[in-house]
Amino acid sequence: TAYEILRVTGVQTWLFRSPAGTKRAKGDKKEEAGEGRDNFNYDPVHFIRSHSKNNDPADIQTQIWEVVFEPDAQDNNKTTSHVATCGGNSICIIDVNSGTVLMKYKHKDIKENFYTLAWTTLTLDDEKTNILASGGIRGEIRMFHPKNKVCFHEWRPVDKKNTAVNSLVFHTSQPAWLFCGTNDGVVSLWDVGTPSLPTYDGVNPKMLLKLFPDYGDVYNIAWSGHDSNWLLAGTAAGLVGWNVEAAKVKEQGSKYRPMMVDFLLPESDKDNGENPIVDSLAVVGEWSIVAKCALHGLIYLWDLKTTTKSLTEDTKKDKITE
Repeated sequence: TAYEILRVTGVQTWLFRSPAGTKRAKGDKKEEAGEGRDNFNYDPVHFIRSHSKNNDPADIQTQIWEVVFEPDAQDNNKTTSHVATCGGNSICIIDVNSGTVLMKYKHKDIKENFYTLAWTTLTLDDEKTNILASGGIRGEIRMFHPKNKVCFHEWRPVDKKNTAVNSLVFHTSQPAWLFCGTNDGVVSLWDVGTPSLPTYDGVNPKMLLKLFPDYGDVYNIAWSGHDSNWLLAGTAAGLVGWNVEAAKVKEQGSKYRPMMVDFLLPESDKDNGENPIVDSLAVVGEWSIVAKCALHGLIYLWDLKTTTKSLTEDTKKDKITE
């Protein structure tokens, strides 16, 4: 069954099921397949408010910041029926088929606000298993092994206080590499290591790369995939990107400096002549990117391959693409 997650109110998770393939009532007119309507019609199934303070159902202040489906450990092109959500000082894993909260982690500090989640698949004891990373307002990155319901490591990518971790995403071909975007305007790449069971020793995050676009807060980052190798960052002053090659990261280490590219999104009167605030990014496919700018009231879908096809190694520096 096809599912889609929508954060409609910001305080609860709404689960919708596609009616495609379900039985119709006798006498109902069958839609033509060419119309494709079934693909865009969803019926509400579950309404879940699992991040309320003190489990108070009347809490309408705690927002849900991210919703991410768990990958299939055997085939990362697929997902399971489990979805991770974060908001307030808690992280939940929910089975969308039953609407059951399978795991709930609560930070001891009520002021923590988890903003971001990222999944990866690591091989532990010769078995592929999924690992979940989280970041939030306290500036900590926490790593979980949901199968064992364990939070096994935490660290701060930035030593300064009051530096929030706004966005996390794992590299696709290097599953232990984690990109991190923080509100001090920095995007960094970390090798988190591979833990050894049952003690989870072996996790010692090391910074591999540090990028500073100098465009204010980094609100959201996205990794296009290891065929295209684009790391994109939505910031307080526009959208930027780097073509990050794993081989060069390994060869050159911290000396590696991929060229930064500015991506110009449509202008709006709401921007007051400034670059737009890009507060949300998503990768639909290897070359299809979705971006949202604050106050524009629009979602932009654009083709990364077409946009960057004119760039070469010699022209990437200071090149601006539209």
